[in-house]
Amino acid sequence: MSTFTALDLTVEEAFKSLTGFQSIAIRQTFGKPVQELDNLLMVYALLMCHSGRSYEEVMKLSISEVDALFKAEDEDPFRGKA
Repeated sequence: MSTFTALDLTVEEAFKSLTGFQSIAIRQTFGKPVQELDNLLMVYALLMCHSGRSYEEVMKLSISEVDALFKAEDEDPFRGKA
């Protein structure tokens, strides 16, 4: 399996940037609309759409590997703003 490139998106940004075509692909692949997936499967679905990788490639990754591919959520949105 080839290496994945880290996304420059948080999970929330990846969700908000889904296109209609990507939403259809998720429904066809996972059998449910993205909003009905549990959090774990949603992250895999988002990675599949934004990495351009196949379902099989994405599902072989551990959740820690998947998590590392997304940009970290900023826990304090006011940090660094004075």
